Parts: sequence; C-alpha cells; structure tokens
Amino acid sequence: MSLCLTTSSFSLTAYLHQVIADQGYSSGQFQFALTQNIRQAQFIAFEHSEQGSKQWLLLAQQLARADQDIAWQLSQYYQNNNQNRDQQYWYQHALKQGSLKALLKKATDVAIQGDYQQAKNILASLNSLQIENVEESVIASMTLAIEHGDIALVAATKARLAQLPSQRAQRLVAQIEKFQILTSVDNSNIAQSFDLPNNGLVATANSLSCRYPLQFFASNIADLTYLEQLIAQINDDSFFNTQFCLLTPKYITPQLINCDHLEQQRIACDIENIATQTIAKNVQYVGILGPKGVANVDHGFVFIDNQDSSEVLAHELLHLLGFIDEYPLNPYNSVCQQQGMLAHNIVNLAKRIYVSDQQARAAVLPILPWRESIKSTTPVTHKINSGYSLGTGAEFANEVGLFHSNTCDSYVEMRGEKDALHAFKATAAVTQLQYFEEPLPTLYKGLAAVQHNPLKMPSYHYNIGKKYKQKGDSKLANYWLVKSAARETNFERQQLIILGEF
Repeated sequence: MSLCLTTSSFSLTAYLHQVIADQGYSSGQFQFALTQNIRQAQFIAFEHSEQGSKQWLLLAQQLARADQDIAWQLSQYYQNNNQNRDQQYWYQHALKQGSLKALLKKATDVAIQGDYQQAKNILASLNSLQIENVEESVIASMTLAIEHGDIALVAATKARLAQLPSQRAQRLVAQIEKFQILTSVDNSNIAQSFDLPNNGLVATANSLSCRYPLQFFASNIADLTYLEQLIAQINDDSFFNTQFCLLTPKYITPQLINCDHLEQQRIACDIENIATQTIAKNVQYVGILGPKGVANVDHGFVFIDNQDSSEVLAHELLHLLGFIDEYPLNPYNSVCQQQGMLAHNIVNLAKRIYVSDQQARAAVLPILPWRESIKSTTPVTHKINSGYSLGTGAEFANEVGLFHSNTCDSYVEMRGEKDALHAFKATAAVTQLQYFEEPLPTLYKGLAAVQHNPLKMPSYHYNIGKKYKQKGDSKLANYWLVKSAARETNFERQQLIILGEF
C-alpha cells in the first residue's frame, strides 16, 4: 500500500506540473498546486500578486532562493522600506545566484568605496556574456571608467559599445565624442591654443555673439550632461547670453583636476592642470563642476557642483563681470578693508558727517560707478541732528541713490561702528547679488555692458600664472600672466596682471 501511495502521489505531482505548464488547470487544481509548492503555480501567483502584499512577500521568499531575479526584486523591496537587514540578506542571495543587476550594484558600490579595480574586475567578468545580456555591464564599465579617468579602458571598449543597438549605448557613444573624452589627455606643460573652429568642436553659442567665451569642465557623464542643462537655462537669459558664450562642456580626468570633497567649504581644484588641456584661445574664463562644495569664483575660474541651479551659476557669473555679493561677507574678507569703489554695485565709504547733501555729493559721486543714474533731486544723505550722514532716505527707495548694503556688515560688527567703513549700493531693492532667486536690476546690467569693463576679472590665464608663481616656476608664471595681460586694454590692469598683483 505504501508503494501504491507513493506512486499515486508522484503521478499527481507530475500531473499538476503538466496542467500548470499547459495552462489547462481549473481554479481548484491551481490552489491545490500552490499547497503542494509547485513552482510554476507559485510563479504565476507571484506575477499576479500586488507587490508588497502578504501573498507577494510569501511567494517571493519561497521563489527567491532559486530565482536570481526575484531575489533581486525582494532586496529592492526591503531597501525601499528601509529594512536594511532583510535587504542585505536577499541582496547576497541575488549575488550568489549571479544576478546581473546585483553584480552591477556591487560594482558600483565598491567603486564608490574607492576600489575601482574590483569594480572593473566584476564588470569585466560580466562583459563576457552574450551580447543580449551584456549591454548594462558594458555601459556601466564605460561610465565608471570615465568617472575614474581610465581613458585606456574607454578607448578599448568604445568599439564594442558602438555595436550595441540600444539608444542608451548610442547616446553614450555620442557623448564620448561630444565631450571629447578620448582627447582629454595631458598634452604638455603648456597647452596648445587655437581659434574657435567652425566644425562644431565647441558650441558656437549664437555664433559667439558674446563678450566672454567660457569653457566648462567636468569629470563624469552625469555632470557634463547637467552642465548642458544649466547652459541651456543660462542662454535663455538675454543679458547672460550677450555677456557669455557657455561652450559645450569638456571632460577632464578627476586625477588631473583633483578637486576637494569638503561639502561645507569652497570648491577648490588643481587649476594649473587646466594648462595641460587644449582650450580655444578665444576663451576668457573657465568653469569647473566639481564634487560637493560651496560655489565660488576665483580670478577667472568658476566653481560649482551638481546641486547648484542655473540661478546659482548666474550669480557666480556676475562676479566675473565685476560684481560682489550684497549679503554679509566673512568678516576677515580683505575686500571690506578697502575704501572706495569695490565693484560695479558696491562702494565702501567712511560714514562721516557732512554739512550738506551738496558737500556729500561732491565728495562721493566721483567714486560711484552709477553716479550718472542718480537724479539731482535724489539725495545721497539723510538729515541727522549734527548734519548729514551718508545714505539715501527710505522715502527715495524707488530711486537710484546710495543705500546700505549688507556686504561688510560682519566686518563692521567685528571692528566696531566708529572705525569701520560702510558698504553702499545703488538700489534699496534686494537683488540677485544678495539672493540668487531675485532679478538683476536693469541698472546693473547697464554697468556691466560698458565697452571696456574696468572691473571684470582677468582671464583664467592669470590664475594659472599665479599658481606657477607660487610654485616658484617663473618661466611658466610669466607665460600665463602675459597671456592674460594681452587681453586687457587698460595699461594699469596690464601691469598689475603681469606682476601677479591684481
């Protein structure tokens, strides 16, 4: 009898396997198959279950021990629900079973942790698969190689990437060309210069109908693509589009640019290595999208990260044109120690008492970049008991005048009211120089649009020259400082730049 029952049970199981496979089962047969743990039935029920439901979880756990794709799905479910222990458990199951997605994740994770070689080895093993399964691993290999400056691997893998038919693969091939990734090599100690070509090597940006071409660099595809988005948004503003030609961004290896990773500090990079890159000789300024950090401008270089918006970039570009911030600067910023015209938008003046507004106007108007926009009926002082103090009154808030700026407030507070200089601006309104979300006044646009802008920053060559000067390399320092000075029309600016004292 025992033998008969065993044979009968085996026959029933085989029968259930067959009817499930042929999809000729009844509801009762299907439910019975589930009680007998028939995998085909479990898989069908799993596919028709709502993700995250009790039935889905139960079936997923049963199937995942022998199904790499379901093990991966289960790990992702737990990850999305912040259940880290269960996520790791099923992620390891997916890895052991050779899940492509799990292995791709591991390669990415170990690369982020600093072990690019291990990530490279994982992806190399995946790249031996048949072409219908290899696309993800080849794209991941190329993306990581670009992020880690492994240009040799990019060159060696590009042909295989080009053979993949998907839009993602073909887009990456096009990006490698567009961002000049294979040409981003260390050319020499002094980069070759050339005129902007007509063959699309760099974006023409309205046929270069601007004053200052600017070349951005970044070290990975995501950042280069993000730069394109920022550039498109900046180009929608007629003022910035007239002032700057933001050219197609170019790739530079992270080893060459060597930017820091301090999130709460100003982004800083080894900018002298830009000297090893081929940059069109028309380019006036250079931008770098680096790792997380505080956006800033440093003598012809703009630094941003991939969390910065186009408004932040526009704010930084204004510094290149000769504007400074209208929010409180660091109290130790040397600019607040200077008296007179600091920028197009700020003057720093001693807050003395005048006998009349006319006396004050005679003293301060020659210093103000916006003096021609102040009406004769708009005072530059307000009445106090002992005379007239600098600062246009609130009743003239809609006029161009002499209004308090927060620029040097921290410095004034540190030094004390009596001895400190005070910063003034042309308008009472909050502007883009204080909060980047605010508009740029028409007055400011006009101040920057003068034919020979006397307050713009020197070209990026100046900063490279300064770096070489600090390193004691007078030959290269002089080479780059002279290149920057040659772009100037003002003799005094030329001399300051050549001396590295701008």
